[in-house]
Amino acid sequence: MPSTIYVGNLKWEATEESLKELFSPIGEVTSIKIIMDRETGRSRGFAFVTMENSVRAIQELNGKDFMGRALKINEAVDKPPQHDHQPRDNQRSSFDNRKPLNDFQRSNSPHRKEFGYRRDEGFKHQSREFNRY
Repeated sequence: MPSTIYVGNLKWEATEESLKELFSPIGEVTSIKIIMDRETGRSRGFAFVTMENSVRAIQELNGKDFMGRALKINEAVDKPPQHDHQPRDNQRSSFDNRKPLNDFQRSNSPHRKEFGYRRDEGFKHQSREFNRY
């Protein structure tokens, strides 16, 4: 049964054909996927190879010099599931349309001294100047 192995420390110039030449003497290569950088379009320096005899390939080729670099070959591990960055129903996101604080909320805020809320005489709105105690 074919399994996938991680091939790291590749040169940017490595191609699927050169990797196939390296791995084909060990066993039948099913697929090769060189991971590319989205912005630059060049290799990120690692690939995934699906092949028969993956255990033998790891034993024989791990640390072997390929294009002037020592290869790092391991069994591929599945990527952990990524979280949906969606807020739960009872949570607000940081960019939602929040209502401004009323006077009671402002006066009971744990950050009232940090923000320097104070009431000016004869003025109904809060000022955001820092208190100078």
